[in-house]
Amino acid sequence: MKKSIYTFVTVFLILSVLSCSDSVQTDNVGRITEPMLEEDEKIEQTISVDYRGEVAELVFSNAVRFSIRPEKNPNAANEKISIALLENDRFFNTDNDIVFDFIMINNPFIIDLEYTLPTGLDEEDIVVLLYSPETSVDEFDHHEVLFEYNAEDGKLTASFSAPDRNPFTGKSDSRELAYKSGSSNYSRLNLSWSMRKDLLTEGPRRKIIKMPFYEQSHNTCWAASVKMMGRAYAPLNNREMELRLHEVVKHMNHSNFDGGAGLYAFRSTIPKYLSSKTNINFETSSFLRTSALQYEIVKKLNENKPVILNLRFPFVEGGHQIVVVGYEIDMVTAAKSTFKLLFHNPQNASVPGAGRQSMYTWGDFEWLMKDKWPQDLYQILYADRPIPNDRPLQTIVTPIFDKPASSLGTSVGNSELAIVIERLRPSTGQIVDHHIDMVYNRQKTDGYSWMLRNVPDDIELDVIPDSVHAIKLVQPVFNADDVYANLTLLVEAYDLNEGERLYNERTHKRVGPGTDRFNMRIPLDDFFDPEEEREITVYVQLLKDDHLFLDGYRFKFILEPKASYLMDVSFRIEGTRMITSWNAFGEEIISRAEPVTGEFKGELSFKEGSYSGGETWEDTEVLDDITIKWWTERLASARFNNDNNPTNIRKLEVTSNWKRQDESNDGESLIIESSEDKFIMENILITNDDIRKNEIVIWRTGYDVCDYFDSITSTFKAEWFYSDKLMESTNSVLTDYHCTEDS
Repeated sequence: MKKSIYTFVTVFLILSVLSCSDSVQTDNVGRITEPMLEEDEKIEQTISVDYRGEVAELVFSNAVRFSIRPEKNPNAANEKISIALLENDRFFNTDNDIVFDFIMINNPFIIDLEYTLPTGLDEEDIVVLLYSPETSVDEFDHHEVLFEYNAEDGKLTASFSAPDRNPFTGKSDSRELAYKSGSSNYSRLNLSWSMRKDLLTEGPRRKIIKMPFYEQSHNTCWAASVKMMGRAYAPLNNREMELRLHEVVKHMNHSNFDGGAGLYAFRSTIPKYLSSKTNINFETSSFLRTSALQYEIVKKLNENKPVILNLRFPFVEGGHQIVVVGYEIDMVTAAKSTFKLLFHNPQNASVPGAGRQSMYTWGDFEWLMKDKWPQDLYQILYADRPIPNDRPLQTIVTPIFDKPASSLGTSVGNSELAIVIERLRPSTGQIVDHHIDMVYNRQKTDGYSWMLRNVPDDIELDVIPDSVHAIKLVQPVFNADDVYANLTLLVEAYDLNEGERLYNERTHKRVGPGTDRFNMRIPLDDFFDPEEEREITVYVQLLKDDHLFLDGYRFKFILEPKASYLMDVSFRIEGTRMITSWNAFGEEIISRAEPVTGEFKGELSFKEGSYSGGETWEDTEVLDDITIKWWTERLASARFNNDNNPTNIRKLEVTSNWKRQDESNDGESLIIESSEDKFIMENILITNDDIRKNEIVIWRTGYDVCDYFDSITSTFKAEWFYSDKLMESTNSVLTDYHCTEDS
């Protein structure tokens, strides 16, 4: 006799019920005339009898017999009784599942069941249960029915009450009605069995299927498992059929990566989504007992069909999903065997008592199943055909955050994708990256936003400012093969509106089995348009042997126009110059040193990666005796480490040229003076303190100013002509320079 198991689950999910089932078909007096079916469910056979206080029997084409006896239903009213045999029930649809629907019966009856199963089964491999399809959305609302089974002739008998909120369970020959308090209208009955002994003694002992692997983020084990299955079955070169984890989450309408996938989503939403992305039909099956689950997993794997398994995984809070890719049966004795599953665990982390759980992890079957709750169902998802031989085994993830890192968010697989602004950290003198992260956002068409990490609040950016420098990419790659692979990460950036490719770079790496990483830094200097916003589309592709596409993703952002900057430059420095003068005969008449102060002030404008500019002018003044002419030119150029938001002035060059000519109005006397000064400075760091709202102000004072100078040259020359004859000349040359507290 099978041990008594009483399981009742109360789940009030009215909104979910309305969304999951079709409308109820009733007659003119309100009686239900058809089962409530989902789109894949079908009625294989319906039998109706009139109950008039005498024995009524319904015998179906599969030899299942139902009997309604008056002694078990002493107060039952006369009624037309209709029972439907269903095909492809939403939960139980294997070859060893039989499902009946009793919802067309108006009042509950005690019903006897008879059926002949294969002989020699263990009672643990047989299940008879009643369940409520309308309330089994996130948890399985059911009640097990006691039965008797004769292993010699295979005859099974049971009694139950249906449809009823209080299903009857007990021995088939018992006249006592044992009711339990339930919550739902248990309108369906499932009879299932498994040939586990044949499985353990006659089939293959071991099976392994190589499968691509992805890592989850937060509670997205289900999405990562879906992505593994989709990558294995989707056509390699059809980029529109690629599955991206955040898009899978968005399809489920989850607001973040913490949402899971319940029974209904696993058996309905997810298979349909996978089918839409692969053009292949995906199905699910459900099991109350591990024996039937074990049998079906082995059967599917032997057909080269990996399965996603939905279960309550040890040491994982709530449900968990893994991709089962193999099994191993070890016959210890004729009566005892061990059974292990090989699976991809998208956690990719250490589990207490079980070591690291990642790709190709072996787990004892009994250990994996030990934490099942009464309201749980085991579910598997699989394709209707074997896995393709050309499936990729090397994969990459889209580096997206559940929420900004400054809000304690984490990315998929510890990956990193950020548009960065370089900043100098004054405390250490190091250049650090200020991140604009790609963050999941279900409200956006593409499923993500760009968020600037900020204190105290992160800022969502519709347009990326022109102060950014580069894209930082830390790209995990998973090699689910057992050999090394020559892999290439190809990154391309386009302005698709203009049909212009802005960037193309390949990084090569030989990657062994397991997890590795690519690191890239993509400069953005050539991405900007000087006048208009620009939408940038970046494609990241994983190639094998530099040409075979394996996996990839794309992302977009809008860049604001690159501004034309103006820069004011001014400085003051002191030094000493040597002045020497000669007369018309070439005799030295003056030789002395005197202090000099060098100053410059001018404006620079941006052009082609550097800053250059200054001022030039000329003037003429006519007096009574002489005419004076001036020419002045002050120029400067600066080269920065980045065109946008620089952190270092690599070279600043300032030139000041001056000339004056005094000529007597009679043309007899002419004095010409000219000077040439050149100042070169290098490696001027720009700190956070130098950055204002719309400008950079670098203010350095005191003796340290001279640390920035590479060289200074300064010359002065004066000549006096009379009647076209040189009468006197003077030269001045800077001999040294120094800084003071006023510099």
